[in-house]
Amino acid sequence: MKSIKIIGLGICLLFGAQNLLSQEMTSKKYDNPQWYNVVLVDYKPGTYDKAQSIIQDYFIKASEKAGTPQPVMALELNSGSYDSMLLWHMKEGIEGMNWDISPDDIKWRTALNEIAGSAEKASEILKDYQSCIASSSNTIARLR
Repeated sequence: MKSIKIIGLGICLLFGAQNLLSQEMTSKKYDNPQWYNVVLVDYKPGTYDKAQSIIQDYFIKASEKAGTPQPVMALELNSGSYDSMLLWHMKEGIEGMNWDISPDDIKWRTALNEIAGSAEKASEILKDYQSCIASSSNTIARLR
């Protein structure tokens, strides 16, 4: 009895696959896709406020000075493994992933260096911020 069910299932799958293959398929590209970089951050215990101060005092100011994008949404998470979620619109779409160092990265870092007073002090600020992070996750998403 069991072998009859397996044979019947195999026949159904075969005809289903044959039907799929007989349908004409055409390629289709997304119409004006909007891509986002979603960053989740888990801060070490007791460092959330320090990290937010660095973001406010340096990172946002550097973005404003350089004219570079800021997150389109920044959420403080109240449950789960992460403390913060940032959504960055990818203005170049996934093509923006091809940069090792983008022109915006250079403009932002130059502005941060000026705000901090030197490249060395900017590096210290970046290290100080990194020391607040226990873990982070990054994924790419498309707006439906």
